[in-house]
This record gives sequence, C-alpha cells and structure tokens, in this order.
Amino acid sequence: MLSSWLYRLERTRSSSKSNDDKNSEMTKIDSLIEKSKQLNLTYIQTMCELSKARLALEVKHDPVECFESLIKSSSLNINNGLQGIVGTTDLMYASAWSVYGSAALSSLYTQLQITYHEKDVVADDAAIGHCKLAYQHALQGQYDQAIEILDAVKEQFGHEHGALFPWAQCLGQILHQRAYFREERLVASSITRWLRTVMDENTPMGTDAEYRDVLNGLQCGDVVRAVGKLYAMIDGSTEHSNTTIRHQNQTQYLLKFAEYHLKSGNPIPALPLVLTCLTLSEKFHVMEDLYMTQVRLAEIFLCLGMAERAIEIIDRIMSQVLSTGSLHLQSTTHLLYAKGQYAQLLALEKEGKVVGVELESILKFLQKANAGFERLECLEERLECAYLQSRIYHQMGLIAERNKFAKVYRKLKEGRDLAMRSFEHDLPLTV
Repeated sequence: MLSSWLYRLERTRSSSKSNDDKNSEMTKIDSLIEKSKQLNLTYIQTMCELSKARLALEVKHDPVECFESLIKSSSLNINNGLQGIVGTTDLMYASAWSVYGSAALSSLYTQLQITYHEKDVVADDAAIGHCKLAYQHALQGQYDQAIEILDAVKEQFGHEHGALFPWAQCLGQILHQRAYFREERLVASSITRWLRTVMDENTPMGTDAEYRDVLNGLQCGDVVRAVGKLYAMIDGSTEHSNTTIRHQNQTQYLLKFAEYHLKSGNPIPALPLVLTCLTLSEKFHVMEDLYMTQVRLAEIFLCLGMAERAIEIIDRIMSQVLSTGSLHLQSTTHLLYAKGQYAQLLALEKEGKVVGVELESILKFLQKANAGFERLECLEERLECAYLQSRIYHQMGLIAERNKFAKVYRKLKEGRDLAMRSFEHDLPLTV
C-alpha cells in the first residue's frame, strides 16, 4: 500500500510541472538511482525506475527508455521480493502498451494486475485497471461483458470518490461508441451531453467528451458546427502540457478531418492531413495510429484511381494489423483491401487484360470485414460490405446469394433511414 501511495504522490507532483521541469527531474531521478544502488536501497530504486518510465512516456515519448525502466523495476521486484509494488508496475506496463498500440499486451498486464496484485494499488488505480479491461472488451465488440465489468467496479469501488471518475468516463465512452457505430443519434447525443456535464472540459476526459460531440455533429449532418469545433480542437491540442496526450489528440483530430474529406469525395485535401498524422505517429511510436493512418493513405490512393498502390500499402501492414490492431482497424483494413482488389479487377477487365484476382478471394476479405463490423455493430460499414457482396455475387451470376445480401442491405438501410427521421423529428441538430 505504501508503494502505491508513493507512486501516486510522484504522479500528482509531476503532473503540475512543465516539460522543462520534467526533463530536469529525469536527471535528478538518474542521480537518485545511482545513490540508491550504492546504499542498496532497492525499494527506492524501483520507485525511481517507475518514475523514470512515466516521464519517458509522457515527456520524451521514448519507448526504449520507458520499457527499459519498467524491465529494471520488474527485475528489482522479483529479485528482492518487493511484492507490494508489482501491481503498480503491471498497471504502468498496461498504460505504456496502450499508448504504443498493443491492445493484447495492454490487456495482458491489466489482467495480471487485477488477478494477482489488486491490493498493491489504491482503490482509484484498481478501478482504472478494471476500467481498462472493460474498454478492451468493448474494443472487441463485447459490450455486454464490458458493462458487467463496470457494474462490478461500481459495486466494489462506489464508495471511493476518486474511483467514480474513471468508471463514469469508461461507461460513457463504451455507451457512446456503441450508439455512434449503430447510428443511434438520439442516444449518442444524450450520452455526450451527460459526459460534458460531469467532466471538466480542461481535462483529458472533458476533451474526449468534446471530441465525441464533434463525431455526433458530423454523423448528424451538423457539419459547419462540427468542422468549426474540430478546427478549434486541432489548434488547442498543441497547447497540452502532456506530450503523450498532445500528440495523440493531434493525430486523432487530423485523422478524423481527413476521414471527413474522404467521405465527402475530396481526397486531395485529406492528403496533407494524413501525411502529418503519419509523421506524428511514426515519430512518437503510436502504432495503432500509424497503421490507421496508412490505411487512410491507401484509401486516398484508391479514390485517386491508384488501386495497385493502395494494395501495396495494405500488404505492407496487414500482418502487423492482424497481430496487434484493434478489431475496428482489422475490419477496416480487410474492407479497404477488398475494395482495392475489386477496383483493380474492374480496371483490368475494362482494358481487356487477364484478371489475376479471383472474386472468391475478394469475398473472403469482405466476409472477414463484415464479421468484425457486425461484432462492433458498425452500421455504415456493414452497409458497404453488404452492397459490395451483393454486387460481386451478381457479377458471378449467383442470384440467390446476390438477393440475400441485397435484402441485408435494404433492411439495414431502412433501419438507418427510420432512425434518422426520428432524430430529425425529436432533436435539433445543434447539441
């Protein structure tokens, strides 16, 4: 328990410092580590290594230094029997892997902390661990399991005031993600209003709520307000004192703006935005953002009629996406790869050339994409998959299969149109 208290004290103190102060503190920590080694104060040494890892993550954004310090801390814990600090180290590992884009490893360390070392951290951090696990379930489309975990968090930690904030944020994020993917505009807008009410807009939680309000606006057709707000958030993201959050926010906002241009049929304005995201995600080693940025770059090439170039980009990252990417990223990659192959096939047929891509191969990628989007309940992407599947089966002369997916498309679209009419009748567009 003492280790958790010390860790939280260090975190609270460091959060109020500027980047220059934190860089200076890194030097002081190195000096303290050397003195701890000389005096054989392993407890102080491992605490310093954890502090160093956090500063490397937040300020220097150096994964090598971050994980080097975490490994040293883990080694000290094991070799010296410092069981009281193992849970804190696991939670730090989970945060680091979450930043650097490995959902699987982040989930692994979260579950280690919850299962074996929950008492090593104070209630606030224990609640964060459970919330991380719930959100990881939601990213895989396991919404019911995620809600069950959050219900248990509320029951176990509801008396701890500090534990309610991560619980409320995580619950709002999961419910909004599901409603947004389903295009349940009334529900998504209500959740966003609730998040904006309970969260301080000057905190990362409040910023997330404002971003979700932008997503609602773009989906509901309130484009002028949403785009204006997105511009303001892009400008404001450069002022955040936390390096990690600053660059993640910049990439997220720029990428969403690029997606807006792509959906509007304007790939050229999206190109410089995507290239900026590519630079940021590569420089700061945020792999999930890097892969999604490359997928959007491939989509730009596809919109410009360069299907072969788009396929080359997807081919380069497919194995990494399938091994470390989120379900949404994997499904988006499968869908774009299928669209690229189909566009290439149509272009070759138009030129009278021999087609090397089999329609069955394209259908396999569409089936994988649709399976992921169905789990996540992504209505727009499911519509696109059903349309392409119906079109390809028609081209193959398989009428029964064509009609099957045409009916799926029609049913999904009718539900979408009904939801949109209900939204326009019951709620003004400006939230």
